[in-house]
Amino acid sequence: MARTLHIPVLRQGKPYRSLEVARVPHHRTREPFVEVSQANAGLVRRDLGAAAQERMREKLAQMTVDELIAVCSRAAAHFMDDALPLGEGEQTPDDYVRQTSATTGLPHVMVRRNMQKVRGVLAQMRSVLEGLTRNLDTAVLDRGSGEVGGHVVSFVPRGASLGVVLPSNSPGVHSLWAPAFALKTALVLKPGSAEPWTPYRMAQALLRAGAPAEAFGYYPTDHAGAAEILRSCGRGMLFGDVSSMRAWAGDPRIELHGPGFSKVVLGD
Repeated sequence: MARTLHIPVLRQGKPYRSLEVARVPHHRTREPFVEVSQANAGLVRRDLGAAAQERMREKLAQMTVDELIAVCSRAAAHFMDDALPLGEGEQTPDDYVRQTSATTGLPHVMVRRNMQKVRGVLAQMRSVLEGLTRNLDTAVLDRGSGEVGGHVVSFVPRGASLGVVLPSNSPGVHSLWAPAFALKTALVLKPGSAEPWTPYRMAQALLRAGAPAEAFGYYPTDHAGAAEILRSCGRGMLFGDVSSMRAWAGDPRIELHGPGFSKVVLGD
């Protein structure tokens, strides 16, 4: 009998199998397809105390931005081409495409297209950071201060970690949180209920490329656990519907990515 596919919690990069699991169904058959360990709000709170978050960031702070960019570059190839750990087994790139399609309903061609998008951001991380910082010398990011065009500038992290509450609809959105890693910010990821695959695979690709395990938290959880992540982390990113956006609309720490509203144009 085949072993049930299982995805664990990652607590500072270390797999943790919870007694509580969510069974994610196949989008078409509605039969259980994968078990995902669940982190309750108490576990999240315990793991994300201020001292714990500082320990998560300390390992990143010991590396230079250039070293972290190199990690991202290697991770791009691992993410796209390698068999990477998944629970007690491994996940090949073809497995990833098939599994992501199975739980989200996305066609294989769309999963592969989004896979290329994630790979591209990781592979071009230096260019991404140059765009975000207006070509700031990475040495300024390491030292925390420097000079640009005759003006003194400084770089001060606004939080030890970035908590990200992710959606289930598209793997491509995961490219948005990747630059935080290169900027020495620990990551606390709450995957979408139907798309647990991409953030886990990205974390495993970065770990294989030389990233410190302490820099990653992966917490499949419920609404209470997601709220605990956003409350605990220095900065947050939330993907959700109108009602979930409303609860965080006044919090300047949280970057909101609400629902899009499509337009249909009818011609003659």
